[in-house]
Amino acid sequence: MNDLHGPLAEQLQRGMAKKTKPFGIVRIVSRRGAVEKFPIEIMIGSDQVSWGTFAERSFQDGCFLPAAGKIRHLGLSEASGATIRRAHAVHPITALQTEYSIWSRDPEEGLLDVCRELGIGFVAYSPLGRGFLTGRYTALEDLASNDWRRNNPRFQGENFARNLEIVERVGKVATRKRCTPAQLALAWLLAQGQEIVPIPGSKRRDRLEENAAAASITLSGEDLREIDALVPRGMAAGTRYAEGGMKTVNG
Repeated sequence: MNDLHGPLAEQLQRGMAKKTKPFGIVRIVSRRGAVEKFPIEIMIGSDQVSWGTFAERSFQDGCFLPAAGKIRHLGLSEASGATIRRAHAVHPITALQTEYSIWSRDPEEGLLDVCRELGIGFVAYSPLGRGFLTGRYTALEDLASNDWRRNNPRFQGENFARNLEIVERVGKVATRKRCTPAQLALAWLLAQGQEIVPIPGSKRRDRLEENAAAASITLSGEDLREIDALVPRGMAAGTRYAEGGMKTVNG
């Protein structure tokens, strides 16, 4: 067991990810309470075991936590439909977190159907396309020199220029609806189903209030059809992560 503090991803990469055994267990402890009160068990897999098997075994080992009062629910992130079914058969899954937005619509290719069938909530992260859909960025130079998005395929070269067309089209509908492009993008997600909960990131209170106001925007069937026609599935140029990152999603 390791008690982790600091950037989790970095420590996992340097430590547990280097283990040669198929599985290692990491104990993450909340700094707001004692170790005995807030432990979460996370199973770390390796190339020796498929992700589906990893998820199944990790849920077998972790499903005692809700019964013990340690956690209330179990969820998955960036899992495939097959993995969700295998994990759900071991212990009910409450929510799936996966990227979903106007320009990242992969979940519509069966994943949303699986969640609806099994009664699993869908947490849509990066609902504003990492800020791109807000219209704030018109050139790569708008990003700070140390901004990780400079290495994201959708923010690079010709992809950036092509994706600006998406922003322009979203902006036109937003103007007609008298809202911001960000609000339109969130309203579009909310209109995709009751089980979908977008989680936009906000550093400022005014942005938080802007995002929350999207819940009051109603999109008609005609509005949704117009958006689908203007920004059809697959229009975004570039993958949502670089090659290495794409290997870790939908597993």
